[in-house]
Amino acid sequence: MPDLRTWLEEVRKIGQLMTVENVHWDLELSTLAEIINERSKTRPAIMFDHIKDYPQGYRIAANLVSSVGRLALTLGMKAGLSDMDFVQAWREQVKKITPIPVGDHVRSGRGLGKRRHLSCHGSRPRSPGFTYVAG
Repeated sequence: MPDLRTWLEEVRKIGQLMTVENVHWDLELSTLAEIINERSKTRPAIMFDHIKDYPQGYRIAANLVSSVGRLALTLGMKAGLSDMDFVQAWREQVKKITPIPVGDHVRSGRGLGKRRHLSCHGSRPRSPGFTYVAG
């Protein structure tokens, strides 16, 4: 998928996108997302729109990959796979992945003597994208 809008349109086409409007961002939105995820058999992706106290056009997407079908779609597989078929297809897909080194040392330029890293946690990457390496 090239971007989130395209992905959301594909999810809408397979009938797994629910739109909820006019909710308050504080407690109400997260509570509804949790209730819908727990009580719905299809566990749809949810697009919250027209959020109270938010500017027009701001939206929040929740429960994006809470179903095997959407997870398969996200990973470039067929959306209609059963749980077991998904696991088998994922195992085959993983075998085709070529690992790349993550901790390459920077040998020249501004990052000399530092190690590049990928940060996956938190909302902000570590500035300026390097971790100092002793030794």
